[in-house]
Amino acid sequence: MAAGVWQWRAIALLVLPPMLAGWQLERGSATAASYRREATELVAKANIVAAVAAHTPDRPVAFGDNSTTLPAIAALALVHRGMEALGRDVVVADLRVGCAAATLGSGLMACLANAIGLLAARWAFRAGTLSGVGLAAVLSRIRWLLPVLLGTMTLGLALSIVGAVLFEFAGLWFLGATGEDMMKVAAVPIAVAWVIIWLACLTLRDLAATRRWAPLPMPLWGRDITLAEAPALWSLVAGIALRQQVLAPEHIVLGLVEGCFVTSSTVMLEPAYCTLTGRTLHIAIPCLALLDRNQFAAMIGHELTHFGAEDTEYCLHVVPLHDAVGRIAAAAGWSGVAGDRMLLPPAALGEYMIQALDHAIGHWKQLRDVARLTMTDVAAAESASIRGALVATLVKRILDEAAQYPRQAPADLLAHMLVRAKTEGIAELQPLLADRVLHPKDRTPFTRQRIADLEVTADEASMAQAKRSVLEKDDDFGRSLIPGWEALCLGLSQDIIDFAAELDDELDDELEVAVAAPMPDRTEIHAAVRGGLWRRGLMSVGLIAIAALVAVTTLHTPDAQWSTLLICLVLAVAGFVLALLAVQLRREALAPFLTLDHWGFTTRGLDRAVSWTDVTEVRLSTYRITVTNFQLSFDARLPRRVSGWRVRVHQRRRVVSLIGLHPHGMTMPAYMDLIDRYLRAAHACAALDARDSDAALK
Repeated sequence: MAAGVWQWRAIALLVLPPMLAGWQLERGSATAASYRREATELVAKANIVAAVAAHTPDRPVAFGDNSTTLPAIAALALVHRGMEALGRDVVVADLRVGCAAATLGSGLMACLANAIGLLAARWAFRAGTLSGVGLAAVLSRIRWLLPVLLGTMTLGLALSIVGAVLFEFAGLWFLGATGEDMMKVAAVPIAVAWVIIWLACLTLRDLAATRRWAPLPMPLWGRDITLAEAPALWSLVAGIALRQQVLAPEHIVLGLVEGCFVTSSTVMLEPAYCTLTGRTLHIAIPCLALLDRNQFAAMIGHELTHFGAEDTEYCLHVVPLHDAVGRIAAAAGWSGVAGDRMLLPPAALGEYMIQALDHAIGHWKQLRDVARLTMTDVAAAESASIRGALVATLVKRILDEAAQYPRQAPADLLAHMLVRAKTEGIAELQPLLADRVLHPKDRTPFTRQRIADLEVTADEASMAQAKRSVLEKDDDFGRSLIPGWEALCLGLSQDIIDFAAELDDELDDELEVAVAAPMPDRTEIHAAVRGGLWRRGLMSVGLIAIAALVAVTTLHTPDAQWSTLLICLVLAVAGFVLALLAVQLRREALAPFLTLDHWGFTTRGLDRAVSWTDVTEVRLSTYRITVTNFQLSFDARLPRRVSGWRVRVHQRRRVVSLIGLHPHGMTMPAYMDLIDRYLRAAHACAALDARDSDAALK
């Protein structure tokens, strides 16, 4: 497995604290040794002066280069004060050595945790590729080891940063800073140390919480079919699992959506709202009606190999790891700019660990895709991939129609699918060879990739078999496996239709509420320029005043220089430029920068107004500068910018941006709520008009 950029970045960032600590330890040790030598020499001098003062207190004693002399008794008091001051210097020097040692120790601790993590990632990859059972064991150990390593790295980095900051702060003591000055400057390192420790505590808290984290149940629409309800179906699936030498499912769920897949996650079965735990196989009943026995066996055999490779167990373990890495960057907040998590070494180690596990599971994925060939012939697997893509397209088309018009939907959606497939055909074959098979996993390959993995070429015979016409009794295969076929189809159809009708009623209520929301016919929003106007005005007056003062006080003297005149001119020109900018800002504030009405919005700088129905989303960015972004739909005609720098039209992203404009007299949430109400009302009116037109046509 090749080392990624996150591995090298993690190593580089973790090597810096020990290197800095070594340099600081060398400096601190030299300083402490120097002050200890001075203290020893001063003690010896104090003994000599004390002996002289004991015999002749008034005897003069010379200091330094013998230019200063004091009586012995006064010199002894001065030496004692010097010893006290030097003793404080020695204590501070020893504290600096302790800070450097703590920085070195914590940095080495973080480096050691990082090294263990990198070695564990390599071990996880090698051990995980040896066997599927070994992969599950590796994941179980990494699940508990990784938070400990990430927490150790976070704690080590935090302590090393705090130690380095305190070391440099203590160095101000030797630069002659007074106690008052030290107290003033102490606010900076104390604040830095507090923030670092606080962020580290947040990260450690979130890492500890990942041990208690469990994924939410996966919602699934369907019916749990027991062995007593469909013994033939259970027998067929058990036979396929036996031939594949994989574990058989513990639950079989039949539904109209989501295709065929397996999972070991906890399933929340809707609309019954009951939970299923263990290995679950979901079968879409359109597959039972539109696939023959060989194609169905090939599809189910491929899905059951997930149990053999422990792929679903991998997902259960890796989700908390992804969550832990995300919490490090999000909760600690050390790397929020541009979403770059790689700035944080613990996050870099977490990403590298996940990448290693992804490589291991990818190895088993390749073996799993090849393993399905042992269950049936290549032709069945190939036609099952193509037929599955066609069936998924048909199911999506029928369900979309039922969701759009639930009250006009037929009572039996599967029977309606068969009729539509017989009269209209399933789908166009060629465009779908690049689509994904309907599947809830992100790693599902493209249909064309599935065929390529079989090392075959889709010929005319296989395509004809995949796109064969639908016959009157095509659902006999499903009827033979499930005794209560008609009741099951009606029940599943009614569940989906009732849910769609409920959503349709809620949508109607939301649309009517949005349309009825009180809004003025026209709203003009002016820019808040008072702060900028005052700043520019005061700066303009100040610069012009400084230029005038310098000119009055220096230019009339005989030794006036051209450089002074140039400085006065520059200050005066800058002041006049700021004054012109203030005047321009005031003129901009007199006219609204954004005008909202029920049809759309207008702004200065665009050649025309923009309709709300062309706007899909409005986003507000307040990072460094306020920017209001209007996202336009792909079929909308983009406006053209004719003037002004505060308006931008991004052709590729199809975004109209208003830059640096803050609304006058309202907060940003109120500003966004006002725009959102106009947007929702316009879209609600358009949706209601479209529904009325469709109802009239029907």
